Amino acid sequence: MGCFLSKSNAQADRLNDIKAPLPQQSLVTDPAEYRPYSDKNGSRDAPATSENAPRYAPAASEIAQSYGFKRYEYKKLAIATNYFSNKCSIGEGGFGIVYKAFLDDDDVAIKKLKIIKLENKLEEIEYLSVVRHPNIVKMIGYCSEGDDRLLVLEFVPNKSLRHHLHDEDKFLEWPKRIKIAINSARGLLYLHEECKPKIIHRDIKADNILLNDNFEPKIADFSLANFLPDTGNINHISSILRGTNIYADPEYGDKQRVSEKSDVYSFGVVLLELITGRELSDEQGNTIVNWARSQIGQALDNDDYTDLVDSKLEDMYNKKEMIRMIYCAAASVYKPSYSRPTMKQIIGVLEGTISHEKIIDRKDIETIQGRPTTSLESLLGIERAQIFSPRMFSFEELAIATQFFSNNCMLRDDNYARVYRGELDGMAVAINKLYLWEGEQMEVEQMVNPINHNYQYLNKLIGYCDEEYDKFIVYEFVPNKSLRFHLHGHKKTIDWSRRKKIAIGCAKGLAYLHEFCTPMVIHGNITSHNILLDNNFEPKVSFKRDKT
Repeated sequence: MGCFLSKSNAQADRLNDIKAPLPQQSLVTDPAEYRPYSDKNGSRDAPATSENAPRYAPAASEIAQSYGFKRYEYKKLAIATNYFSNKCSIGEGGFGIVYKAFLDDDDVAIKKLKIIKLENKLEEIEYLSVVRHPNIVKMIGYCSEGDDRLLVLEFVPNKSLRHHLHDEDKFLEWPKRIKIAINSARGLLYLHEECKPKIIHRDIKADNILLNDNFEPKIADFSLANFLPDTGNINHISSILRGTNIYADPEYGDKQRVSEKSDVYSFGVVLLELITGRELSDEQGNTIVNWARSQIGQALDNDDYTDLVDSKLEDMYNKKEMIRMIYCAAASVYKPSYSRPTMKQIIGVLEGTISHEKIIDRKDIETIQGRPTTSLESLLGIERAQIFSPRMFSFEELAIATQFFSNNCMLRDDNYARVYRGELDGMAVAINKLYLWEGEQMEVEQMVNPINHNYQYLNKLIGYCDEEYDKFIVYEFVPNKSLRFHLHGHKKTIDWSRRKKIAIGCAKGLAYLHEFCTPMVIHGNITSHNILLDNNFEPKVSFKRDKT
């Protein structure tokens, strides 16, 4: 019953347990049975009909058995993990906890799945059954007894890439780094282009690249993967990434279009880690993505990589390989999703069979270098993202501050909220009493997290109230009404100097949201009504939520 005695950090991205049984059969065609259809005339593209279309896919256990995977009794796996003791735990993912165990004369990893109902998605047993690649963690067997679902996976003994990059006592030589980069990319290419249907991993990071004793990488943890036959027909998928995730594509928010290009972005961040050896963010909150933006351009311009490359490497690396990896990282992270390279192109560049100019040219590098974070910080008059923790108010505090929501204190009433002026701790505030629409479940804390930034051109968030039936967001009070009022509802016109000042200030506020918030904040509702003005006509970009 050998198992690890230390528990790795639980992954930040988790799903809540939902007490619903996993389905025994899937209504979608199972990937294990996926093969081109042939009609009587030999056509491989004939459409499915009511006669030939499968009504139900085989159960997960049938698929696993058809591929020769061993079926284990729950009791045997429980004993092997010392009854799922924390002493044997080596990690926790979105769908389950992973334990190290000794089974059938070998070390294995046993993943105990949580009870989660997956609407229109395949069970993890099903899609792991058809994933076979040397750079993907391999499935060995399974257990399926009632609500208990477990996977028996190969145990990858040499911990994660993150451990070898960021542990102070570890040194990862360059030949191993380039090998890990190329072979991890091969694993991702397999998921994106060779699996039918394709798999979008959606949680590529250094923690999920495991290493064997020969430093051969194995991509792990498909708990966040969306396994879909046609991602182009899926407009939005709810993201379960929690909090700040530097690996997450900033073009995607809580709702995102499924695309392999999001995996490419995450892989680009991993390449930055391999190049620089830096943690994802430093003590000041500067991310590796923002830091490397200016460093890459300077290194390529001056042919001097001292400040960019991991100091542990010194000069012990292949310069041509390093440059190719730098170009791959820059193209993956700094280019918009539509023009990012594919994993096949990244492999070609890393191996030297494709010119790096195919994925990003010097003009692109100059564009990146032309808007480095440091220069933008100077332009916006900030040193770094200024994040603070909003205060939580009670309903009673806000009621008293507004004279019990008297109409005498009401500033406006729209389809977003009824807004009152109040005073809290001697400061004038705007208290937004949010409307709850029928059937809506609103977590105010999730609404305020993306906008908890203190920047002069943003309407400053003060705090919130999140009680069962009463939801509030409290902002600083901006006294001079909105730009819309001064443009369209006021007899006096705004002179040109003020208009110019308002335009520049609003642009700076939006630039802050786009460049310094992680993940990026897309306002989504910029109108003259949402641009507030103080007594000096300095603008404040305000956040409002529309019913639509």
